[in-house]
Amino acid sequence: MEAPQTHDDQLYERVAQILEQARSQVARTVNTAMVQAYWLIGREIVEVEQAGERRAGYGDEVLQRLSERLQRAFAKGFSVQNLRSMRQFFLAFPSGSMLPEIRQSLPGESGTERSVKHRPTFPPALSWTHYVTLIRVANPEARAFYELEAAREHWSVR
Repeated sequence: MEAPQTHDDQLYERVAQILEQARSQVARTVNTAMVQAYWLIGREIVEVEQAGERRAGYGDEVLQRLSERLQRAFAKGFSVQNLRSMRQFFLAFPSGSMLPEIRQSLPGESGTERSVKHRPTFPPALSWTHYVTLIRVANPEARAFYELEAAREHWSVR
């Protein structure tokens, strides 16, 4: 037979729950910020280095040099393959998330104006790994469907 919980036990349980919720929120916030950062990096590669073209002829050399510099400054995570994925992420999601509720909250951009302040919005339930998987879906309608279902149903990447 278990001893009844004391006031100290109850206090501990409530405080531990608050801390777990805060940690979870921090993880979602960091994840969302990194997904946005990778989209912005992809946009820079496409729009700045490639002048809006889907792939510049010298793209591999540019990505190799960028990768080397980023890895020196920021360590791992910026291989040429990851930079290619970031470029593809921007191309697959040029306005951010395809989810209707997310799209409605996007700030407007007029024409081809590039605003440094424009931050795409993505659902916090989806990680970078989700998007790496989603960019492999060639059909935009299917990609939007899977993004919606993954966010709504909290699908794991598997």
